[in-house]
Amino acid sequence: AHHCSSCRRCILKMDHHCVWINNCVGANNQKHFLLFLLYISLHCCGVAIAVLYWLLEVGQLYALAMPLLILSFFTARFSVSLLR
Repeated sequence: AHHCSSCRRCILKMDHHCVWINNCVGANNQKHFLLFLLYISLHCCGVAIAVLYWLLEVGQLYALAMPLLILSFFTARFSVSLLR
């Protein structure tokens, strides 16, 4: 066991601190962490599909164009950070 400086508690050696959930991930909560990653990945894919559909079907710059592009940019950045 070792001490996590972020959580300020003793954890097993296989545990690591995850900044996305602000908690240590280990044997006790690994299932929940993997489900979190799956749901976030599905959300990223859903937003990407919605933005592509909107760009292909509508194709005009309405008032929502810029917020959708910004949202898709941050979604893409987040999905890339999950792959590291």
